[in-house]
Amino acid sequence: MLEKLAEQDKRVVGIKQVSRAIKAGELEKVYIAQDADEELKKALLKETEAAGILYEFVAQKKKLGALCKISVSAACAGILK
Repeated sequence: MLEKLAEQDKRVVGIKQVSRAIKAGELEKVYIAQDADEELKKALLKETEAAGILYEFVAQKKKLGALCKISVSAACAGILK
């Protein structure tokens, strides 16, 4: 399923953008890096589950950033509806 994130043009990257999109009901799926800060992951999982949005873990922030075609690491990303 990670291929879907890499192929998407309609995505948001980063905790602020993903959190905003969750609250606005704009996301289809959220990807979370396993090596992200524990508190950040807990808060994001709580928001995601409360909104009924699917989520998937990615091994590393660096890999998630690369999948999103950015040159820095990313703690989370989401696919827009």
